[in-house]
Amino acid sequence: MKNLLKYLPVAFVLIGLPIFSWYFLNKGTVMRKDAMKSLYVKSDLGQFQTVTDDDSTFQSSAMLGKRWFVVFIPETADFTQAMQISSQIYSQAKDDFSPYVLCITGIKSGISTIEISQNFQKKFDRKFCKNAFLAEDHFAKLGSQIFKIPENLVQKSLVILVDEKSKIRNYYELENENEVKKLVREYPVFLSLKP
Repeated sequence: MKNLLKYLPVAFVLIGLPIFSWYFLNKGTVMRKDAMKSLYVKSDLGQFQTVTDDDSTFQSSAMLGKRWFVVFIPETADFTQAMQISSQIYSQAKDDFSPYVLCITGIKSGISTIEISQNFQKKFDRKFCKNAFLAEDHFAKLGSQIFKIPENLVQKSLVILVDEKSKIRNYYELENENEVKKLVREYPVFLSLKP
């Protein structure tokens, strides 16, 4: 019995650790394969032009050659919550990949955008980020015609992943906990995709 106890740690190292390693590596591989399936090209980004909160003009052609984390927030959504969730996810990879951010917010006429702009600047690095405000009718048109957002998602807060060839890879609903978890898993895979 004492001899058996003496060999137990050796058996654990020789048998147990490789089994645990294989299990977790296999689980990671399956997760990455699932993410790759989910990140297939959904559509081409349409051409657009908008004015950003720093009074510069932003054109869709500026998105070529870069990976984009697009935050899409309709006027009916909770801006603070959408900004909080999206900035936390963005922050996980900003130091390694320096992804670009485009935030498009729908607003009602007469709403002051100064506070929203300040909140945006606190959450995202201004060097890699653009922020635009659109009246609700333009916002919905941009969403459905340019970003090809499915009809059932046009009035939801979203993150849209757009690759360097202006291909839309996926949409994630920020009010849906399962979709947010899916974004957390798939965002690093999106950033590490080969061009």
